[in-house]
Parts: sequence; structure tokens; C-alpha cells
Amino acid sequence: MDNQATVTHTPGPWKLPVIENLTDQGDNYRCLSAGKGYFESETGRGFLLYGFISESDANLIVAAPDLLEACRYMHRLLTDMGYEGFAGPILGDNAIRKAEGRA
Repeated sequence: MDNQATVTHTPGPWKLPVIENLTDQGDNYRCLSAGKGYFESETGRGFLLYGFISESDANLIVAAPDLLEACRYMHRLLTDMGYEGFAGPILGDNAIRKAEGRA
């Protein structure tokens, strides 16, 4: 598996910024941001999203770039150690492919 796919997503860090008066919408109304906090037309990256989402889901979303990097690292490590046909690298490969839109 080629784990060196060109990065096309907005690189981390992705954030859950604290915005005053945002809770007026309710406890599960959140803001997620990445890049400069807006879509950059020259790079095609960055976002600022508002919506109803649980805290645990929001935390998982903003951890996505770090989780993808960790998954790629562990996949390379396990593959280099000769475990390519085992569950760990297979699950890692599936997650990486899904994150890269190849699933």
C-alpha cells in the first residue's frame, strides 16, 4: 500500500475554538475550524463549520489529521516488521483508504 498519498485535505491542527455566545444555540452547537478558518480559494483548503454536533464527535473530527498521521506511521511500522497480512495493518490500510477517499 502506498501511504505517501498526496495530502489534499487541510492540514492540522483542526480546532474547536471557543466563541462567545455560541451556546445561545444550545449545548451541542459548536464551531469547528481548520487552516485560516475559511476556505482559501488559492489552496482549496480550510474551513469553518457551525452546527449541532456532540462534543465527542467534534473532538473526533478535529483529531482526524493526527489520527491519520498516526495510522500511516503504525501501518508502515507493522508492515516493515513483517505483519502486513495481519489485522492491524489491514485495519490501518482500510482506515487510511477511507480517509483518502479511496475506500
